[in-house]
Amino acid sequence: MADSPELPGSIVVGEGVLAKGTFKVPGRAVINGSVEGELIAKDVFIGPSGRAIGKFKAEMADIRGEVHDTLVTTGSLIIRSSGKITGTVIYKEVEIEKGGEMEGKMSQGSDVPAVTFSLESAEQPQPIRPAVKPSAPAVKG
Repeated sequence: MADSPELPGSIVVGEGVLAKGTFKVPGRAVINGSVEGELIAKDVFIGPSGRAIGKFKAEMADIRGEVHDTLVTTGSLIIRSSGKITGTVIYKEVEIEKGGEMEGKMSQGSDVPAVTFSLESAEQPQPIRPAVKPSAPAVKG
């Protein structure tokens, strides 16, 4: 997996950027900065400077940075030599390069109810409203 967002509906969190919240990404999520919260994406790429803290779910994940808490992959998981995962990992297929680290609970399959999650119940984003209320038109008399 390349570290560029080639798929439509993708997101990039650049080095030095901190993003917090709940994210539903139909394409690829490239994380070279920090993400805290929940993220569901087709593919997740955590770059060498990337740090992800929270609950993450993807078809495929390629980890070169750090993941803390929960990672669920319905397809393949690759932990590169610079990658480190601490927490709970559920995967269908896994590959760990020499030097890659995994600390916590690993299980094969995606049917563990204690760590599955969904954004279906997540609060929907609200439109941005102006901070200043428009004043009433002047009355001419």
